[in-house]
Amino acid sequence: MKLANSIFRLNRVIDNKDHSKETRFGASVLLLEKAVANNNLELYERVRRQIEDKIIKMFPEDARPNIPANLDDLNWQKKVRATYESEVRTKNTELEGHVKNGLKDSIRLSLQDIAAVHIKFGFTGNAMTLWEKAYENSSAEEDLKHLCTLIIKTGFEAQNIFFLERFCQRGLFYVNQKNPEFGQFVTVMTFLSKLLNNQPLQACQVLY
Repeated sequence: MKLANSIFRLNRVIDNKDHSKETRFGASVLLLEKAVANNNLELYERVRRQIEDKIIKMFPEDARPNIPANLDDLNWQKKVRATYESEVRTKNTELEGHVKNGLKDSIRLSLQDIAAVHIKFGFTGNAMTLWEKAYENSSAEEDLKHLCTLIIKTGFEAQNIFFLERFCQRGLFYVNQKNPEFGQFVTVMTFLSKLLNNQPLQACQVLY
């Protein structure tokens, strides 16, 4: 959550046109530092594109800043991407075997394993898509609540309204069930999802 908060704050600085181009470039460099420190490939590639396609072009051609050499390492990017893609391929091969054999529980666990690889390298959208598939292949209430919780928390941290709202809605089923703690979690996250989506009135209605 701490990393997600830092990323969110720095993205706000980059997107704020009231900040100077130097400040916005500096925030981009800080994001690259966090990406490299955490092996967050998705963040690294996204920020690199943002710098090259947008931030750098704010400066005059003869005064454009350079990304620090320790962060401008395409070999690091290629190495991490190769590792990421290799791990995904390995897990996908395992999944294909379980699908052929019709092993539902193994399919669910394999989907979660692949999602864990995506999370490891920062690809939260891919992870939530796989968790959703695992959810659809689950029947036990504890498995459903576990996956629902993963998607809600990750959706909130990644500011992904699409998944956050969908699984808050699914989680509301449990609000009046025999697990009040989980119901309270879903209610609070539904409230936060409405605020995140600029719906303050609907957010208040969730609590009353």
